[in-house]
Amino acid sequence: MKRFKFKSIVSRLAFHVSVAVFLVSIAFSTLNYFGEKKGIEERMSAKLGYILDTASSSLTLPVWRIDYPAMEGIIKSIARNPEVVSIELFDLDYQPIYSAIKSDKSYEEYMTYTDEVDIFYNGEILASVKISITDYYEVKFFQKTVSKNMLLLAFQIIIILFMIRFLTTRELQPLSRINQAAKRIAEGDFEHFITEIGDNEIGALGTTINNMQGKLNIQKKQILHNMNKIRLQNEKLVNANMEIEALYGQTKAYSQQLEASIELNRLAYFETVKALAKAIEAKDHYTAGHCERVASLSVEIGRHLKLEEQDLETLHLAATLHDIGKIGISSEVLNKEGKLTREEYNYIKQHPRIGYDILCDISSLKKAAKIVLQHHERWDGKGYPCELKATETSLEARIIGIVDAFDAMTSSRPYRKQALSIEEAMREILNGKGKQFDEEIAEILLKIIVLEGEAYEEK
Repeated sequence: MKRFKFKSIVSRLAFHVSVAVFLVSIAFSTLNYFGEKKGIEERMSAKLGYILDTASSSLTLPVWRIDYPAMEGIIKSIARNPEVVSIELFDLDYQPIYSAIKSDKSYEEYMTYTDEVDIFYNGEILASVKISITDYYEVKFFQKTVSKNMLLLAFQIIIILFMIRFLTTRELQPLSRINQAAKRIAEGDFEHFITEIGDNEIGALGTTINNMQGKLNIQKKQILHNMNKIRLQNEKLVNANMEIEALYGQTKAYSQQLEASIELNRLAYFETVKALAKAIEAKDHYTAGHCERVASLSVEIGRHLKLEEQDLETLHLAATLHDIGKIGISSEVLNKEGKLTREEYNYIKQHPRIGYDILCDISSLKKAAKIVLQHHERWDGKGYPCELKATETSLEARIIGIVDAFDAMTSSRPYRKQALSIEEAMREILNGKGKQFDEEIAEILLKIIVLEGEAYEEK
């Protein structure tokens, strides 16, 4: 048998398109088949559930009253549904009370769906009803739909095959000459031109190949010229790269010098902050070392809370300077022994605001200034100077506030010569959770105290 060959690209394309349409149609039909099959199962399950619910609700009162005629009537009524194969009513011992079973053998080759449900009255089980239904009618309808679709698919394929037959009348012989010319060009023969190529799309292709041959020699010369230019450019790039490497070495050295200068400035900055803290402690000698301890413990809590390094640095600055406002409070009041008067206490309460005013105009300390302003606020809003509550204050201010209170309780003060013990201070922190202090920060502080208690006892 002679092997079939396509006479044109168009006929080949038409054949492939027809095959693709056929395969897509088969795939779509297959997916549709399984989807419809699943849909039938879902619809049958829904129908069975609806019939069961109807039967259960209809039989409740007749079963409770033991009204057999009513039960029989309801069961017969449900059995008249053409999709119902059988319906059975059982008592509590699962003995049949009444049943209706169809004997139509045509249902046997189709799927049946069976389920049962208990009949309740006032929370008690009276009986149960079991129903089986068939998908005979659903399947019959589906089979008719499939038959129609298959006929439509066959008609489409016949139309496509007719188009293939129609399109194969044109021959593509000029392509053979173009193919031979292309092979000669590939071998370096730029003198062979194509003749008798026609005036259609293939002829246009042949004309293009003829024009291409005339340009190949020119392009070859241009390529050689460009290669020479590239070689010269490459030499320039090598020299430029050497200069860049030299500049990189210089830049790296400058960068190292700049980093060293920045580190020196940072150290000088921190030394200035420490000097300010010492100025505070020089005025209030009862708080010697207080700022440094508060800063150290605050940063430790900040690390437990996984603060970023930049935030930890700001926290350290604010904690070191949290009492800088005491510079504006008279030494007589700061170092007064015994209980302060209301006026004196209100006077000392001004120190967060004074500290903020001192720091807020320094651009690098603006955030620290806000923390200093808030470090005596309370979780319940009874703090000062702004009576902020809960998370209205910054996290850093809440950290410094609780650490400041703890260090004050465990240190000697003018108004209290005897410092509280670690255990007494921990009880005060526990009592202040959710009132004076942030509960999460209080828990972290207590854990740190338990782990490092000996260090604070040696203070």
